[in-house]
Amino acid sequence: MCRRLLLSLVLLCLAACGEAKKKIRGLNPALADRYSGSGGIFQCLDGSKAIPFDRVNDDFCDCADGSDEPGTSACANGRFYCLNRGHEPQSISASFVDDGVCGEFRRDQMAWGRCDQEVGSMIRLIPTDCCDGTDERRGCVSTCLDKASGKLIELQTKVASYGDMLAKKASYVEQAALRRKEWNARAETIDIQLQNKRSAVEAAKGEAHASPMHLFVIIANLPPRS
Repeated sequence: MCRRLLLSLVLLCLAACGEAKKKIRGLNPALADRYSGSGGIFQCLDGSKAIPFDRVNDDFCDCADGSDEPGTSACANGRFYCLNRGHEPQSISASFVDDGVCGEFRRDQMAWGRCDQEVGSMIRLIPTDCCDGTDERRGCVSTCLDKASGKLIELQTKVASYGDMLAKKASYVEQAALRRKEWNARAETIDIQLQNKRSAVEAAKGEAHASPMHLFVIIANLPPRS
């Protein structure tokens, strides 16, 4: 009976530890092992300092790299990880955490062109908040599914555009093959015509060097003058 009770307590402790890991707000799951709380100590990710684990996400910046505050805005260089279930995960600046704003975007101008000259630009919107609203403690509704739907429509449009371009390319290739075939046929015809011209020239040269006897026969056969 005591063994069963002890085993139950151990399992409850393990479950509680697991829950503690899951509850670290703003944590990138890929870094979960660094936030295990082993020995009650947290080592800053840059290795600069070790602090008590209960000072993680206490809204005070202890680590120079901001790694002790993944879920608050205490560190100017901190990063908050958005799971954004149903869409794409992203990492945002800690300055946007708990700022009372949901789903904001930053306008960014992106230029394109040749290496030596800018030929165009466009404005793109970069999200500064989590679409699942987890960067705010309350008041935000997840818009991730809507964003994922919009992304899918955008992707479908791009695929259709690429399909059109591939179809045009196939048409150009087919036209080029037909042109090449026509040119090859013309080249063969020109070769034959050139050979005929050369034969005619050789025949004319032969006639120009005809023997005097041949010329006498031609003259003798001329009709008499009236």
